[in-house]
Amino acid sequence: MSESGSGGATPRALTEADRAAFVAVMGAAFAQDPWYRVLFASARGPVVEDRHRRDFLGFLFDLSCWTGSTLRGVVVDGALGGAYILDRPGGADWSAALAWPRVVARALTGPIGLSWRRAGLIAAYLRQTRAALPRGRSYYLALLGVRPDLQGRGFGRRLLADLIERVDADPRADGIGLDTENAENIGLYQRFGFGLASTAQIGSARVYCLYRARP
Repeated sequence: MSESGSGGATPRALTEADRAAFVAVMGAAFAQDPWYRVLFASARGPVVEDRHRRDFLGFLFDLSCWTGSTLRGVVVDGALGGAYILDRPGGADWSAALAWPRVVARALTGPIGLSWRRAGLIAAYLRQTRAALPRGRSYYLALLGVRPDLQGRGFGRRLLADLIERVDADPRADGIGLDTENAENIGLYQRFGFGLASTAQIGSARVYCLYRARP
């Protein structure tokens, strides 16, 4: 698995100080993502669409901090170049349980761009994609993105290898699931040992659910 072009960038844990950089990087990385286009399409134009997308990504960052998900990224030339969110199996420990009142409060009152339509789409997405995970203790890759100007230089592969290493190091883990709306990504994931588990249609987005069992 070549990492040509990714230099010495080593993934590291992200902290709350990285929030703004995370939102900027992921906002750019997912600007043309089919699912995010379905979720945040706005008759008021791309500026509003971008604001809602970034508000939502900020919420995902906060949610990951509150519930103990793994947040890691690579720094390239002094700036965040890419990142991922890895959800733990179940997420049902005390830290996650205590976080949900904050989650609900933010969803109801915070600037995350959730209308009833969007909330319904997210619920359908979660229901169908999580159903593709086998029963047991599986991790879930909630998000992985690389800044557009750095794409194609191996940073995405480096992040993917990093999170797989973390899952494989957990003796209680059964494996890891992920979803993509870009069919061209499937080949990359298959080279890392993922297999296509199922597909789903949510709005106009075709979602591909993949799974990799822990060796």
